[in-house]
Amino acid sequence: MFPQHALGVATPRLFQPRSVCNEYQLSSSCETTGWDPSIDDVNGLNEYKMRPIEVAAQAGNDVEFRAIMTHPEFDPQGCGPRFFLAVGSRYWEYFDPQRLVRMDEALKDYAQRFCTV
Repeated sequence: MFPQHALGVATPRLFQPRSVCNEYQLSSSCETTGWDPSIDDVNGLNEYKMRPIEVAAQAGNDVEFRAIMTHPEFDPQGCGPRFFLAVGSRYWEYFDPQRLVRMDEALKDYAQRFCTV
């Protein structure tokens, strides 16, 4: 019904029955509350209807992004990390230009891992 593409075409949230499963979210424009796989659901939504991979992308946190991406239970369907990276980069690119370089590399790895043509 809706396209599902791992790089940015996210399925509308109202068609996704996941409940709020984690508290992992942005704590500021460039920071997260900290990814903890022992308490946060790798595919669950937070109160803002964002998945953890999207939170990490918006914050520009390549370390957390890679940790979430490589989690054995991570499901990329319906995720939109490229969109959230574009939103977040408006805020943090000025303060840390290397953050965009690191996230671009992480997104290339994401695409290589999950996108098939």
